[in-house]
This record gives sequence, C-alpha cells and structure tokens, in this order.
Amino acid sequence: MKKSLLIFVLVGILFIEACGPTGIKAGQESVDSEAGNENTPTTATTNTPTPTATHTPSPVLTNTPIPVPDFGGDYVYEDFTYEADKVLRKVRIKRYRASQKEIVIPDTIDGMNVVGINAFTFEGNQDIEKVILPESLVEIGNYAFQGCRGLRSIVIPKNVTSIGTNAFANCDGLIEIDIKGELTSFNTGILQGCDSLKKYNGPDWVRKNNSDVEKCVIPEGITQIGRRAFNNCEKLTDVTIPNSVTSIEDYAFYNCLNLKKIIIPESVTYIAKDSFENCRNLQDVEIKGNLTTFVAGIFEDCKNLSAYKGPEWVTQYNSDVKECIIPEGVNCIGDRAFEECRKLEKIIIPDSVTSIGKWAFFWAENLKDIVIPNEVTCIGQHAFGSCKALKEITIPEGVTVLREYTFSSCDNLSVIKLPKTIKAIERGVFFGCSKLENIEIPDNVIEINDDAFLE
Repeated sequence: MKKSLLIFVLVGILFIEACGPTGIKAGQESVDSEAGNENTPTTATTNTPTPTATHTPSPVLTNTPIPVPDFGGDYVYEDFTYEADKVLRKVRIKRYRASQKEIVIPDTIDGMNVVGINAFTFEGNQDIEKVILPESLVEIGNYAFQGCRGLRSIVIPKNVTSIGTNAFANCDGLIEIDIKGELTSFNTGILQGCDSLKKYNGPDWVRKNNSDVEKCVIPEGITQIGRRAFNNCEKLTDVTIPNSVTSIEDYAFYNCLNLKKIIIPESVTYIAKDSFENCRNLQDVEIKGNLTTFVAGIFEDCKNLSAYKGPEWVTQYNSDVKECIIPEGVNCIGDRAFEECRKLEKIIIPDSVTSIGKWAFFWAENLKDIVIPNEVTCIGQHAFGSCKALKEITIPEGVTVLREYTFSSCDNLSVIKLPKTIKAIERGVFFGCSKLENIEIPDNVIEINDDAFLE
C-alpha cells in the first residue's frame, strides 16, 4: 500500500520515521567530478549541514548495488573537503584547506574508502613538501598537484591505475617519484615541467609524452584514453591506439588542431561526449567496433570531417539535435549525453538501454516527453536537471535509488510515478520542482534525505 503525502509532511515526518537519527545530512565543480570534470556547472551548497566523521549511513545505501560510482556533495573531514558515493562507500578528495608541509591522506573517511583525488585539489599549493597517499587510492585527477613547487618526493601506491593530465606539471622541485603499480589510463603531461626530477620509477611513456607530442603510440595494456589526455596538443599529427583500449574519455583530443586522421579499434565501446571537439582539421575517422554507450556531439565542431566510417548515429547527432532515436543495441545513455542540448524535444530509447548516466539530459530545457524503458535500473545524479519543459515521468521498476538532484529545477514537473523498488531518495532530487505538490511514496522507501524537496 502506498502513502499519499504532501511534500512538506513527507519531509518533516517520513524522513524522521524512516531514517531516524542516521538520516544523511546534506548540503558541486563539474562533470570533474570526476576524476574531475572541469566543465560541469556547479550547484550551490549554502545552508548545507556538514556530516560528522562518526556518521553511519543507513543500510539501504550500503546494500544497494550501482554499476558505477556516482559522487556528489561537499563534506568536510579535518582539512579536507570531499565528495562521497554513499552507495558504493567511496570517497574522492576535492580540496585541501590547510598549509602543512607534510600531508597524510587517510585510507578511509567515515568508513568509506578514499579512492580518488579530484582535479585541481592541491594545485598551486606552495607549502606542501611531502604527501603520503593511501593504499586505497586508485585515481589522481587532472592538474591535482600542478604547480606544487615545494613538493620533493612522492610514492604512488600500487592500486593507482590513472594519473591525470598535468597531474604533477610544473612541480619543479620534485626530485623523486615512484609509481608502484600499473597505469591503465593514458594521459599526457603528467610530469611536464618537472625539470629537477632525478629518480624516476614507472612506465616510460609517462615521461615521454607531454603537450608538445607530435606522434604517439599508446602502449598495449592501456584500457582507457583519459579525460583531456591530449588536451591542446596542437602539434599532434598521429596517434596509434592499441586493441586493449575500451574507452575514450571526455575532451580526450580536444583542440588537437593538426590531427587529420584517426583509427579507433574494435575494442573501443565508449567514446565520450566532446572527445574530439574542435579538431578542426580532422578529415578521416574510422571506428571499427560497435559503441554500446550513446552520447551526442563526439565530433562537435569537426567541420572538415569528410571521410567517416563507423556507426551512423555518431555523426548524426550533435548539440543542436531536436529529435533523437537511439539505436537498438545501445545499453547505456552516457554521462552528459545530451547535456545542454537545448533544442532537444523528443527522444526514443530502445529496450536495450539499462542505465542513464549522470548529467545525461541536464539543461535539455525543451525536452517535453520521455519514456524510460523498463530495463533501466540506474539513473545518475543530475540526469534530468533543468529539463524545464518536462511535465510527467515514470521511473521503471528496478531503480532502487534516486540520486542527487536527478530532477532539480524541473520547473513544470507535476507528476512523477515511483516504482515499488525505490528505497532511497537522495539530496536535492526534487530541488526547485515548484509544481510538484503531491507524490506517492512506496512502502519500500526507508530513507529520504532531508533536503530532497528543497525549493
């Protein structure tokens, strides 16, 4: 049996009854979230309570599987600001607010593993001389330690598989770096400008490939071409991608003005939005495999592209798309797939799709109607944020969590149907949904964030 509750009653009563004292208190840099997404709009965090270090999240979140981490929010632990995926129990460090010479980044915060350091986290910090990284760490974001001129030495733990573009660029006091593990994500400029480096242990390619690279052979074993990997490598004319690569991330070849031809091997199943944006002289592209993740605008502003071989939809849909039919066989609508596609009014999604990425339809302000297939079980944070023309939507059975700000600022959303499988509604899901006056909450919901319905 479902309970029909007015929103203000729901926030005031159901949260207390269902969550008790363990309800998550809440309170955004970009799709840098990524691992740092440097370009995604921010969300205000005013009047946001800060969780304490002893906080214990509700069991619903620890027992709810989600395919990929979906980080959000700003929280504070000692001198660190961090974001957390409370479903997968993982943390990414976003900012450091002190001026110590030696920094120890913890393995866990609030019982969650520290897995990432976001883009720009320590950029330009002149006080740091030594950083001790946790064994739990798997990723260091773009520009994370750029310009830390006092940094002398650093050991990269064995579990780190990705060090972002320019992560240690212009650390001209850096003498020693020891990369213990195997990097599977390729980026350039990691040690660019580290002119004092004397002792180096790690893959050869890390030192060889900087922003002035002209020809690049990505080594076998690399599985990902990272976010902004060749960003502004204006001299790049030739790149060879091995069959081990499965994904090419956001802005990977952004503004590579002299790149004219590229062959993408059969192993690649995902090419992110804007991966080749502003490659003005790119003329010849061959995508040998089938892409299973859909995004619009892979070759945005590649105005000289004349010889193309690959999935038809890749060059068919850009940011000015009005109507879109996603082909059968695609199983994911990727992160930022239609972000700021402001002319988009209609989309048809096939039953093969099982997940919708974060920021997927963010600011598709003219999207009036969307039917989410029953097979979809995961919808990322901000997925439909600022879809101002959207009036009604049904969430399919199988979705268990409504992630942060999923429908924020959907000014005309008045009807939403939730499935019986929903167990948690996170912060800001219906932020600014002023026309959503009534909502039926299924009995299985046991956690509603106290900011879920903020106006």
